[in-house]
Amino acid sequence: MLQKIRKMIEQTNMVERGDCILVGCSGGADSVCLLLLMKELAAEYGASLAAVHVEHGIRQEESIADARFVEKLCAGLGIVCYRYDVNAPEYAAQHHVGLEEAARALRYQAFLQCAGDCDAKGKVRIALAHHEEDNAETILFQLVRGSGLLGLCGMQPVRRDDGMYYIRPLLNCSRAEIEEYLAENGQEYCIDSTNLDETYSRNRIRRQIMPRLEQVNQRAVSHVNQTGRRLSVIYDYLRQQAQMAYEAHAVWEEEVCRMDRSALAGLHPALQSEVVRMVLTKLSGSSKDITAEHVQAVLDLMGRQSGRRISLPNQVSVRVEYGEIYFTKSGGTERQTDVSCEVLAEQLEEARKQASLLRINAPDMQGTYCIKIYKRDDKIQEISKKRYTKMLDYDKIKDGFLIRNRMEGDYLVIDEAGHRKKLRNYFKDEKISSKERERLPLLARGHEIIWVVGRRIGAGYKITDDTDTILEITYEGGLLNGRECEA
Repeated sequence: MLQKIRKMIEQTNMVERGDCILVGCSGGADSVCLLLLMKELAAEYGASLAAVHVEHGIRQEESIADARFVEKLCAGLGIVCYRYDVNAPEYAAQHHVGLEEAARALRYQAFLQCAGDCDAKGKVRIALAHHEEDNAETILFQLVRGSGLLGLCGMQPVRRDDGMYYIRPLLNCSRAEIEEYLAENGQEYCIDSTNLDETYSRNRIRRQIMPRLEQVNQRAVSHVNQTGRRLSVIYDYLRQQAQMAYEAHAVWEEEVCRMDRSALAGLHPALQSEVVRMVLTKLSGSSKDITAEHVQAVLDLMGRQSGRRISLPNQVSVRVEYGEIYFTKSGGTERQTDVSCEVLAEQLEEARKQASLLRINAPDMQGTYCIKIYKRDDKIQEISKKRYTKMLDYDKIKDGFLIRNRMEGDYLVIDEAGHRKKLRNYFKDEKISSKERERLPLLARGHEIIWVVGRRIGAGYKITDDTDTILEITYEGGLLNGRECEA
């Protein structure tokens, strides 16, 4: 078994010279076996070794007895043991989570604390004692809860999370091999009575489902693990392709990510999901609470009307606005606003075909927008200079636009070369007061401003010699700067 573990370590670069290995030791067979094996191997890899035990406050005297057992075992082996006493039931009540989830959260908090307390000189590696049966149970658990591809890959031999490395040297070993190793070495271990409690989902899988699967095929556990490893290889390739797509299409502006809707929709569905997961993970800081259901909700949002928004875990919100989709973390730099009014491509096209006046009522903007669309006439000698009437190139705006207040990230294209100016800088240069900035109507596509109503239009929408059709828009009946706008 020692050789099997050594092979796993070398194949996965699990341990490097100078590392500090902290073995999570509960006192159960798996973790005791891992502690003994790592004691034999640590010196071989030039690594220091210590144990960390978390007493969860669940089983009272039995749990305390396990903690004392681990401390005595470590003392006999000459291994430093760090013990952390926590209260999982209290944590579960305060955070409204199950006892199993609370225990896991507190356990990993203790691991991170121990990494700081042990004053390690090299990289800290938290060694966990998960084995083949644990991995098979995890894959089945993820399957029935509707996990995506990543969840079906199962546990990874080496995982980095919150800047910490977690390693699983026993992942290719069976429970039978572990018990055989302990028996050969005459090593006792503790038995956790909660492992028999089938109110826990994992225990039901372990005690009811796995035995029945093994009746179908004696190598069921091994085959489930093989499938997980094959899926991991597939996922690794998918991840590489998704990373390239992510780098090509995800545009970050401080803490807001925007993507072109058509570009995202044009990706293979598998890549769409993974790119969305990457964005959500970066915003959330962790992939822990991001499920396939959340990813699908974002993909569903892409086909909905502009201005629609969904809220996801970890204070992440996603909205669509015409050709773009925006991902924002609550408290980030994007100013939240409700879309005041949406002008659809269908409305504009109907007005063009019928040569009719399109009136858009925008009560939040305290006014009405009158739109006329017509072919350019050579008799037109001059573009309107009226402050509240603008002529725009229809072909550049025919897909529709929003009428709204300002948002962080807004900008104006200021010349034909496409140079941009942040809207906030434009406001500053024009000496527009903070109060007026908040109520000033804007015509926008994504974060590009078409028209600061009553002021300038974006260079990209101006009429040029190539303009064939004109969209003339007039803002009327509203109140800006305390003055009534002209009709």
